[in-house]
Amino acid sequence: MPDISILDILSGPNLCGVIQEVKSGVINPFDPAFLDSSKSRKIDGNTATFKRYLGSRQNARLSAYGAASKNRQQRQIGEVPVVLLHSNDNLLLGMPDYANLLSYNDLKKQNKGGEEIGRQLREAQTTLMNARISALTSALFQGQIHYNSTGELLPTSTGATTSVSMQIPAGNQNQLNVLGAGNIIGTSWATVTAPIDTQMIALKQAAARLTGYEITTAYYGRNIPGLLTANTKLQNYFIRNVAANNAYTANTELPSPLLGFNWKPAYASTFEDVNGDLQTLVDDDTIVFTSDVSSDWYELLEGSYPIPKDYMPSSTAPQEAFDYVHGMFAYAVPINDPPTAKIVYGDTFLPVIKNPKTVFIAKVVF
Repeated sequence: MPDISILDILSGPNLCGVIQEVKSGVINPFDPAFLDSSKSRKIDGNTATFKRYLGSRQNARLSAYGAASKNRQQRQIGEVPVVLLHSNDNLLLGMPDYANLLSYNDLKKQNKGGEEIGRQLREAQTTLMNARISALTSALFQGQIHYNSTGELLPTSTGATTSVSMQIPAGNQNQLNVLGAGNIIGTSWATVTAPIDTQMIALKQAAARLTGYEITTAYYGRNIPGLLTANTKLQNYFIRNVAANNAYTANTELPSPLLGFNWKPAYASTFEDVNGDLQTLVDDDTIVFTSDVSSDWYELLEGSYPIPKDYMPSSTAPQEAFDYVHGMFAYAVPINDPPTAKIVYGDTFLPVIKNPKTVFIAKVVF
């Protein structure tokens, strides 16, 4: 009697369950809430709209007690259409491993075949999670996500045939002319006397005036710790603050809180391109300031994709033979020449900055 059925091992629901376990190979420097699939918005297919609105900062008006109510117009609401990113790859199971799955009277061989499928799915899953992390990194640090004609993620816009823009305003980038009254980063941080503390106060105030959201977190490139600790004014802080000084000297990372922000290093996040070269999406002299992750300004969208429920062809009606799976998916189909199985896997997703005015991409050396 068989101990494991190949139909169960290679069924779509089983393979999806394996591939949706979150793992990553690319370092994820961001708050886990950015890519939390349990809190994502599930949509049908690969297109969606989201509402962009302005939060009210007006006060309620006084009225005489018992008087009729006064009409107040709702804040402007706009709908933004988006097309999600989609990947769809496959791998062929080696014939020896496929033969092991068919060894119904040899549980050891079957387990070996099942372990190989698990290993290959974990590798596939890692590439899918890498794509999510890299897309988020590009969205936050560059304001755009770029791909070439073969679907490879690019570190810059050079050679891009597909680009997804987060629509971050020009005033929220580079030296941060946020309110149109002049650059907040008016002096390069390469100048050791740069008034970094007052610049950060000005940024927090400008961000609050622009959107009403308080920025709390700073994701930074590799040169930022050296620039801050070399600053003549901030050196006095590090010298006098033993805990902050010890935190920095222990791991060369910035202590938190510092200047009103929680500082998180992002420079270690790299990916390997199709040529085997390591690429980074994080500029050495750039800091990205954000608010705490909230569905008010950010959302992870996960689209749906149809997958066959069963490994072997089914005689059921088409609508009963398929499941619609959101986000990462995997399923297998039989191949007859040579006899084996093709495992198809992919993902449909998009990290969306719903309110682009809440993100600030500061280039502090210029």
